[in-house]
Amino acid sequence: MGSLAIVSLRPACYTARVKLFLSAVGLLLILEGAPYFAAPDRMKALMGQVSEASPNVLRMIGLLAMAAGAAVLYLARRILAA
Repeated sequence: MGSLAIVSLRPACYTARVKLFLSAVGLLLILEGAPYFAAPDRMKALMGQVSEASPNVLRMIGLLAMAAGAAVLYLARRILAA
């Protein structure tokens, strides 16, 4: 009797995208956790300053961070696609 081959019903690009997504989430968690590990007292002080900031300042910081992230992704995809 021969061995059974298990055939995946998912396309290969699906698996590659899931791996890429999980890699990105892992990198995000590493980058988010590094400052708390390296300088917990400084992060506590910074969080105190953030809690006192106005909502408009926090929105602007969030908008700038999202724009910077989108720019990095766009440039990386253009450079790496070439």
